[in-house]
Amino acid sequence: MALDNELCQNGGRELQKLGPGGDGLPSVVGAGLPLVITRMLQRSSLMLLLLLGVGAGLTLQGCGAYCEPQHPIVPYDALPDLPQMDISAGCKNVWNWKWGNPCASSVPVVWAKKGYYPSDFPQVILDVENENYECLDSTPGYCAMWTAKEVTCAEEDFGVCKCLSGDENSKYCKKWTCIAKEADQNLCWVGCCGKECSPCIVCGDHGSNPYPMNLASFNELMNLGGNSEIWALGEADMKNNLRESHWKEFNTPHGCIVSRDIHSAQETSCSTWREVETELSYCQCQRPNDSGDYCQDWKCEEQDIGQFAILFAKKISYEDLITGAEEEHYECASATTTEMGSKCNKWKGTIKSWEEVEITHCEGCSDAAAPHCKAWACDEYEMVKLKDYETTFGARFGFAILHLIWMLPIITCPITTLGAIRSDVDKVDTWTAFFPVIPEAIVAFFTCSLLWMLGFLRHHAQENFWRAPGTPFWGLLLTLLIPGVLSVLGSALTRRHIISPLLTIPVFLIVGFTWSCGLIVGGPLALLLVVFVGFTISNLPKYQCAGHQVSESESEESDASELLRES
Repeated sequence: MALDNELCQNGGRELQKLGPGGDGLPSVVGAGLPLVITRMLQRSSLMLLLLLGVGAGLTLQGCGAYCEPQHPIVPYDALPDLPQMDISAGCKNVWNWKWGNPCASSVPVVWAKKGYYPSDFPQVILDVENENYECLDSTPGYCAMWTAKEVTCAEEDFGVCKCLSGDENSKYCKKWTCIAKEADQNLCWVGCCGKECSPCIVCGDHGSNPYPMNLASFNELMNLGGNSEIWALGEADMKNNLRESHWKEFNTPHGCIVSRDIHSAQETSCSTWREVETELSYCQCQRPNDSGDYCQDWKCEEQDIGQFAILFAKKISYEDLITGAEEEHYECASATTTEMGSKCNKWKGTIKSWEEVEITHCEGCSDAAAPHCKAWACDEYEMVKLKDYETTFGARFGFAILHLIWMLPIITCPITTLGAIRSDVDKVDTWTAFFPVIPEAIVAFFTCSLLWMLGFLRHHAQENFWRAPGTPFWGLLLTLLIPGVLSVLGSALTRRHIISPLLTIPVFLIVGFTWSCGLIVGGPLALLLVVFVGFTISNLPKYQCAGHQVSESESEESDASELLRES
């Protein structure tokens, strides 16, 4: 008890021995801040080791081959509106006081969201898909047949489009269809998985086995499938012809080719294969421009030629009948004058499906003397679309609980250590009660860093890209730091020993649930916190210093604490 009195009177000019059992290193330090920092460093080694371990694990995450980034090839006036594109992908990042934020992250941290952060936008630009088109055959007014080529690290696509009918004045194509072959740039094979070496599907890295696509390879694949005369068929016969080849496998000099997803070893007779899917789409002009020289708006629909091809048997638009099918809408952005009138030389498109949202910028037709485009190029930007169930209240509430199961132990460990540290200097004056502000900040920073790395820091091996959103880090830091500062201020003002665990965990729960689920959940938790803190503070003993009257029970407690410390 003499040591406690000396700490209270003089700020603790001498601390005899540190560590359990009194066998630590002797130190001469002052009370307050030096003592708190010394004890914190002693008791926080486990947290520091854990932080270093997580950092090392994340550094090794995702080692392997990756795709080289691409760059836009169309000198368009402006890049797509990426924040609006994120909204179109399903992330409505607007907080509602009643139901919370529908786009809140599954990890319940304020300012954390699903979808894309502004720091992700440069990577969206680098993930652009470049497309090149070239006219093969033409009429006096428009291109009648053209090719389309798209190259990425994971896939090379090549297709041929044919105009089915022109407008009344033969100035533009009014309706056309496209058939494309999409070749994976890797092989798959039947491998051995698990302790029992069960047959399973194993695939190589993207780009590990290139298969260049061009007009020759496209025609070769069409001939293998028995589709060489497909352009002479009607629309219904065209779909039937493609559907028959969908279930076939072809042995070629380039290896075995399959036209569908293979999910088990029993679905194919090939030991090693490459997937080359077939895509069929129909496009139609919706509205010509005012002069009738070119199409102002048009749309395209992708139609299945595999298991669900029967759904597309009729020659109708399925846009309002099927949910999730890929729909493309295009609009001419500018036109140029030609000898025969005018033609569209820039256009943009919006592509939506169940899986993703895409924005396309296209430019071509630079030859003013030509009545139609001879070649053009497009840049396609895409974002993964959120599923409807991911933004429901039930999903946010359920995942918040699941993530809190691993987050709360990480929060509890360091702040409990900090509470034990502060208990060593619980008999100090009002000024030294402010000293733990710095240790509170240090503990909050390390805890925040650990939670942020586990919950948000990710390495995408394919793009060799570290996803490190900043807003969740600052949301975590603010949530963890404010309760610590409030506990210090409360201790100084009330002269009662209010340790940070009393506030940190409840505040973390309230802020997280309020951000994700609104006051429907956060409100009752806040009321419980007010009642709990008020009741607890009213029952806490006040600080006692040397020279003040101490009750007999407090003296016995101090003597007992001193005996435990000496033992």
